Amino acid sequence: MSKRFISILLTVAMIIVSLSAAAPKAYADTSTATQKAFDLVVEPTDIECSGVFNRAGYGIVSFSGPEEVGGTGNYWTWNGVVDRSGKYVVPAKPVENDPRWNTFANNYLISDGIICDYKKGYYNLVGTEAFSIDFFDYKIKSADVGDGNSNWEVGDTYYIIEAAFPFWEGKALVQISANAEYSGGGAGGNTSVLSPVYVIDTKGNILKEIEGWEIRYYGGEGLVVDLSEGKIILKDYNGDVAIDLSDHPYPIAGKFGLGPFFDGHAWVWSYETQLYGFIDKTGKEVIPCEYEDCGGFCDGIAKVKKNGEWAYINANNEIVIPYGEYDTMYGAGSGLAAVGNNGKYGLIDYEGNVVVPLEYDDIS
Repeated sequence: MSKRFISILLTVAMIIVSLSAAAPKAYADTSTATQKAFDLVVEPTDIECSGVFNRAGYGIVSFSGPEEVGGTGNYWTWNGVVDRSGKYVVPAKPVENDPRWNTFANNYLISDGIICDYKKGYYNLVGTEAFSIDFFDYKIKSADVGDGNSNWEVGDTYYIIEAAFPFWEGKALVQISANAEYSGGGAGGNTSVLSPVYVIDTKGNILKEIEGWEIRYYGGEGLVVDLSEGKIILKDYNGDVAIDLSDHPYPIAGKFGLGPFFDGHAWVWSYETQLYGFIDKTGKEVIPCEYEDCGGFCDGIAKVKKNGEWAYINANNEIVIPYGEYDTMYGAGSGLAAVGNNGKYGLIDYEGNVVVPLEYDDIS
């Protein structure tokens, strides 16, 4: 039997939640393949893990599951929660990939003691539903089809969580859509109506409703990336502008050159220089765009790449672990950094001392 390896990332405090909790409303899965896969449970020993994000005693195992998606030859990513002994706290189940959740490795974050699943809602640390997201009660009508034809027959309304953002300082953001199929005269289709953005507290109480705002990209540390005007603007959870980057050369055609905030810093990618740097939460570029690649800050350090070699720097752009000592550098956290040479991996501390020898197939 081939050696199974589990990679351990000490940078991000993330945790997954059971996706099977019932909700009062019918929140639809997007395919029968997803629903079929939800009925399965995968034990940690059944499949090779491609990543484990571990901190504070819990971690996410993430791997390609056994369930093919619609006969395409593709497979859902499966996630589950394990404790430090490797025992499942929440069984592994498939998660839906969504391009809007582009700032993190998967769909699950934990903050304020509540697990946030971007497409499913909020859960307690034991995997039970923290509160119901039952805010938007809107029945689709013929008039909502939008062509003025009142003769359409509209089916039952069902609800989809368009975005559930993690808690930050006691607040979170949720947006829901009402959806229905319609038909008539040999034609038909489907239509949807988008809810306001709901600002909620940790009990699920609505603190505020924001009309005319579609939340799409989470910017980390309680910020939302707003690209609606073709520029990068970060707003806070009240919908107010927190950081205006519209005059900076960071946007990329079809994308945007901004990472999530961690430790008060976010990486940025300059369209002009084609290089990476970092901004703080005032929007100031505190580390120039001079690096070929980089990773986010954690514990005050980040990995950067220059002239094909990796190093760790601190928030003052000073070198902590020199270039070229390791051919691979992963993230850092809890006083340790994951590094590799010649296909073997281990852990070092921030002084450069080897804590776990570089003898493992993967440790990230």
